[in-house]
Amino acid sequence: MERAFLETIFLCGIALMALLQLYYFQNFDADRKILNAQKKKRMFLYLLFAGIQVIPFVYIFSIDFGATDYHFWKWLALPVFLLFLFCLWLFVKGMTDLGRWWVPGQELKEDLELVTTGAYRYVRHPMYLALLGLAICQVFMIQNWIAGPASLFLVTPFCIFQIRREERTAGQVFWRGLY
Repeated sequence: MERAFLETIFLCGIALMALLQLYYFQNFDADRKILNAQKKKRMFLYLLFAGIQVIPFVYIFSIDFGATDYHFWKWLALPVFLLFLFCLWLFVKGMTDLGRWWVPGQELKEDLELVTTGAYRYVRHPMYLALLGLAICQVFMIQNWIAGPASLFLVTPFCIFQIRREERTAGQVFWRGLY
């Protein structure tokens, strides 16, 4: 597989993820004040958007980054492609398994439950695992020292931050259910 093919597949996959998130966000009806109060999360999301979508897009459609390109062995293309497809599937599966429980923040609702079915039966945070996998795939699919690892350096702190927040929230839900 050639680099152009990998880059095209990467852009299509990221576009699919963005459309899925827009679909779920349209069906989300929460207090916008809560969402606006989450400034750290919004900052992370803007950085993620830049690292996963904007920087690779600019790289692929620009000639300015040519001096910072690198090249991997061609035999890596198929395993990376398969990993990319698996990570896309895991991300979509994670969002669809959450269904009506998906919220763009971690505010507590009265009827909040811990989802333990589907992908969540095997992995505690499948969407974050998928994001980390996609960031690793980006290193191999977008073979540039700037655009390739951009999301890896942004996704990792985001996932750590979010997992810590969600674990605190899950603990609050657990203890609230006992009383």
